[in-house]
Amino acid sequence: MIGSAAAVTALATAAGVGFAVFGGEDRALTLEVTSPYGYAAGVSWSSPDDGYVDHEHGSGNPMRASVELPWRTTIQVDSAEGAVSVGAMAVHGEAIGCRILRGDVVLAEKSSGIGADCIVTIRRAFGAGRTD
Repeated sequence: MIGSAAAVTALATAAGVGFAVFGGEDRALTLEVTSPYGYAAGVSWSSPDDGYVDHEHGSGNPMRASVELPWRTTIQVDSAEGAVSVGAMAVHGEAIGCRILRGDVVLAEKSSGIGADCIVTIRRAFGAGRTD
């Protein structure tokens, strides 16, 4: 790590393309899953910060309620590129929905009777960032 994460803003140029390493700003995203049924068969999410490892909760079996809803987690995003996603599988075809928020701002939202998936790019969530 280069210095304090809260104070770091670095710029690198490779082949004429700049990218930024961010620090010092709130880069939190909240992932939510809801259903009037109160349960989901499964919830999963991923982000570029951990190599898009699929963080899974529940059985994934649409006949088995295994994740109590509402479900919510807040993650910190340090990456300058990529996307964050959250998805959920409904139980017995009940309505289910997901959202990705930055503070109180809804960046992605979807609902369905089978499953819902939400995705937001880092650029959309936090802007292009500083390049100076």
